Amino acid sequence: MLRPVQIAVVEDSETFRRLYQSLLGGFEHCSVSMYATAEQALPGLQQNPPDLLILDYVLPGMNGLELLQALDGTGVQPQVLLVTAQSDRTLQMQALRMGVTDIISKPLDDVLFQLRVRMLLQGIQERQARLRQEHAMATLSAAAPIGMALLAADGRCISLNPALSRLLGCYPPLSPDYRLGLQLEQMGLQAGSHWLLEEGVGLDAREALLMLPDGREQWLRLHRACTLSPEGERTIWLHVEDIQVTRQLLRQLQESQLRLQFALELTEDGMWEWDIPSGNLLLNQRWLDMLGLDASFPHHVSAWEPLVHPDDVGPAIQRLQAMLDGVAPAYEFEHRLRHRDGHWVWVLGRAKVVVYGPEGKPVRVVGTNVDVSARRNALEASMEMGEKLQMATATAGIGIWELDLESNQSRWDAQTYRLFGTQADDPRSTQTIWNEQLSEADRQRMADNITIARMGDGMVVDEFAVVWPDGSPHVLRVHARVGRKSEGGAGRLIGVNIDVTEDRKREQALAEAEARWRFALEGSGDGVWDWQVQRGDAYLSPRWLQMLGYEADELPMHVGTWLNLLHPEDKPRVLDAVNACIGGVIPHFQFECRMRNKQGGYQWVLDRGTVIERDAAGRAVRMIGTHSDLTRLYDAESALRRSEARLLDITDHFPGVIYQWVYNTRLREGTFTYVSSRHQDLFGIAAEAIMVNDDLFTNCIHPDDRQAYLDSVDAAVAEAGEWRYEGRFRRPDTGQEIWWQGASSPQQEEGLLIYNGVLLDITERKRMERMRDEFVATVSHELRTPLTSILGSLKLADSGQLGDVPAMVAELHRISIRNADRLLLLINDLLDMSKIESGMLSLQLETLPLLPIVQDVMAMNQAYAQSFGVTLLLEAPAGDVAATVDRNRLQQILTNLLSNACKFSPAGEQVVLSLKAQGGQVCLSVTDHGPGIPDSFRHRLFSKFAQADSSDTRQKGGTGLGLVITKALVERMAGQIQVESVPDVETRFSVILPEAAATRTAVATADGIPASAT
Repeated sequence: MLRPVQIAVVEDSETFRRLYQSLLGGFEHCSVSMYATAEQALPGLQQNPPDLLILDYVLPGMNGLELLQALDGTGVQPQVLLVTAQSDRTLQMQALRMGVTDIISKPLDDVLFQLRVRMLLQGIQERQARLRQEHAMATLSAAAPIGMALLAADGRCISLNPALSRLLGCYPPLSPDYRLGLQLEQMGLQAGSHWLLEEGVGLDAREALLMLPDGREQWLRLHRACTLSPEGERTIWLHVEDIQVTRQLLRQLQESQLRLQFALELTEDGMWEWDIPSGNLLLNQRWLDMLGLDASFPHHVSAWEPLVHPDDVGPAIQRLQAMLDGVAPAYEFEHRLRHRDGHWVWVLGRAKVVVYGPEGKPVRVVGTNVDVSARRNALEASMEMGEKLQMATATAGIGIWELDLESNQSRWDAQTYRLFGTQADDPRSTQTIWNEQLSEADRQRMADNITIARMGDGMVVDEFAVVWPDGSPHVLRVHARVGRKSEGGAGRLIGVNIDVTEDRKREQALAEAEARWRFALEGSGDGVWDWQVQRGDAYLSPRWLQMLGYEADELPMHVGTWLNLLHPEDKPRVLDAVNACIGGVIPHFQFECRMRNKQGGYQWVLDRGTVIERDAAGRAVRMIGTHSDLTRLYDAESALRRSEARLLDITDHFPGVIYQWVYNTRLREGTFTYVSSRHQDLFGIAAEAIMVNDDLFTNCIHPDDRQAYLDSVDAAVAEAGEWRYEGRFRRPDTGQEIWWQGASSPQQEEGLLIYNGVLLDITERKRMERMRDEFVATVSHELRTPLTSILGSLKLADSGQLGDVPAMVAELHRISIRNADRLLLLINDLLDMSKIESGMLSLQLETLPLLPIVQDVMAMNQAYAQSFGVTLLLEAPAGDVAATVDRNRLQQILTNLLSNACKFSPAGEQVVLSLKAQGGQVCLSVTDHGPGIPDSFRHRLFSKFAQADSSDTRQKGGTGLGLVITKALVERMAGQIQVESVPDVETRFSVILPEAAATRTAVATADGIPASAT
């Protein structure tokens, strides 16, 4: 942390001193001293030199510049802000020559003053930080074992530390003429001066073998860093490290790596297998070669123990026993084995139990020996280098630590702290970090390892988990050796830590992959084979044999078994593929072939394989592969072909066209992927042509219908919904115009809409519908005219204007009138229904207030309601509610709903007609308290001639068309009709219409047909 900035103010005015105190109080980390005169300030400034001096020019006694002159030579050199009311330029120039940093005029501008002060304080604080950094660098430079030098841009040596003099074997003078680059060139650094003084900023490094003045050769690593100061001044930092030992180690390591690379090119690691009950060992040639042994070496565990170093045999047996007892999941231990010529070979032994007996006891152990002598030698050498290898170990990610075994005090290098997710300045002790970031089990195991090392071989090799402060888990590997005292006791433990987290993750991923592979092989039903190519031996798994109907011991385990079972016709191409893989022409093979089963027949299998091992000459040593039974697949394919044939036969005989149309939502285009052959018969265009160019179909649609057809397709795909359409089509082959209907439903699948549907020829149906409509209209018109005349005559006779008639005749008149009324109602309903279905119904839409219409309907139906003993009640708002309607048709709608409500209401009940507006809609509802609508009938409520109770309907009257016509009329007015019914409680029919402004506006419509046409 920087020290507070010292500010001194020399001002004779009490008012200005208070102002300064107030303005400077807003700056943090500042200490302010006030003086009234120059004479009072002089001793105070000398005793406590300020960083910033705010100086009034006009003072009693000495003025401000005279005070600065008095301070000259005393070592007091603050930043000076001169405050003056004079604007004399000569005075300002004199002040600047005397060291004044800035000048500000009176009267003070508060904001400008604080801005000037803030800029000066920022410069002072930056200078303090720079001085502090330079001091720290100087201290570090003097104490560091690394040579350091600071050079000017022209190559002059500004400073250097003692370590650099020791490394160069001389003491360079810090004279203006001395150039360190020239001396380095004389010692062997090529183009040393040019490299040191090269333009640009950043880092650069070189390694060079220099000849020291005493004749010794010395390897040094030189790091050059160029920086620019805020003022643009370029400086050069040079760091010099002694890498003599590192170079020697590197040379040894390179030689070791060459030997290891040569060994790996020739052979693999040493492999061994231990049969525990018998004690027999199976050793590969590499294991024997590692120790200079030959095939005469006894392959028994008793012969292994004498080969182990006496210091290692106890820990090795202890770790093996821990694995056998299930305490440790595996065995891993670095130990020494005696070579045939007597020297010790360091090996890393790893092993795992692979077979357990019936009682869970281990039966067989498989392991490897890796020659790690070179690594162990390099590790031991690096542990002796100490601080000289700090940079190298940090680069390699290796942390070095030391534990005093008597005081239990430890020392870590910076990299070890980083391996624990912290820094060397962590306030916690190393013991606290250890206790907090390791689990109790790992701490106890490491303590046991150290105890064993002190008493035994002196080595600790283990891994433990560390949880970093940020919560992330890491795995560290530790290698440590006990340093013995001269009297033989254990003195300290020196070790290194390496982060092996990524290695363990990769091993875990590999183990998981192997587990998945084993599970897949065991669960997929595939047979596995393993072929020793050069010997001919082959392992054929039980599933491989079962696939062909054989038991485990019925066939010899040899590649000849496979060849003998192979179908003669398949053998040439199969052997070509296998030989190509063996020869390295292809990495693996896969083919389908026929194999002879135990019953003598042949069955199809899928054979896959690859070479997994080759010798030093590149010859194939081992191949593995699988057999998959294709019998079910071939049976399924045959069944699928038969099913497809039946499906095609069905589609070819279907009376319509079955198709599939696929729309790509990304490309926004669709195409027919399947069209049944009936397309040619129905539409005169071949199915194959439609799948290539669907415009052939679109262009034959009737011109008046074509746009509606395209719009229907666009609407369906936009909403990913069903598609329905009826229209006219002109066959291109005969010119015949037909009516057709299409329908399909989509399935969504990864950016595709798949429409499966049918196209039907509905020409005949349309003709029949047209004949029906014409017949109904003709009959209705022909009946209505005489019926109207008959009804008029009956009503005239019943009125008594033609004279009195007998009571019996009068009753017959009334019955005739009722039946004629019902017949006229039926004829009118049939005419309306015919117009609706043919699209000939016209409406005269107007924006009208609804209350007058509702009141008229109430008046017209009052007498009708009284005939059933029912009272009509109107509920309506005080103001007008308007909607766009056809007056007469709305009266017809409400009359129909009121008549139904009256007919089915018990005598004495009320039927309520309500009008209300809410949320931009108008609701006209009719409510009664009759028997209601049964749940079983609701789905047919708006069907033609539908009646909940036909016998009751005959008693009440009605055609069964009223609600169908009502629903059609409401929908033509852009509305909807809703029904709510609780049987024997209440039934409500509601007509919902869009609300409109109460302005009378006529809107004529006839569904595309002029009103005069009706």
